[in-house]
Amino acid sequence: MMFSSNQEFAISGRLSPEYIEKVLKIALDLSGQSVHLSREERERGCMLVYQITPSGSYCIGWGFEHCPAGWSEFQFDFDYEIVARLIKQQLEKCPVESEDEGDGSYTPGFLAKAIRETFALESDGIKSPSYGIVEFRPFTCFYSK
Repeated sequence: MMFSSNQEFAISGRLSPEYIEKVLKIALDLSGQSVHLSREERERGCMLVYQITPSGSYCIGWGFEHCPAGWSEFQFDFDYEIVARLIKQQLEKCPVESEDEGDGSYTPGFLAKAIRETFALESDGIKSPSYGIVEFRPFTCFYSK
């Protein structure tokens, strides 16, 4: 299965490595990129890459035989658990904006969204967005009473 060029994918949740990992797996499975995580595919030139935007979002993308401009290679074999912890660590540094939803509680969270395919050099702070798969940005979770 592959994301369509205008894929709508958005999931919010709390900053829990376990929850982030589940969402990351879903995004990579739906994008079709999870099949490229095997040793054979890596040897063929397939890679997952990342970038952190100026606003603090953690983005996951792909490359083939070279790392796309603006992206970085993981310095380890891609591991969902490790990457989920890196995403959590990055998003904890970011300020979150929240609207007053009323009586309840707020907790830092994330919003995962498919990165829109565009051949622009940059879009929404993401460099070479045509190589993007999913963006994890800071989000405030509200729990009503």
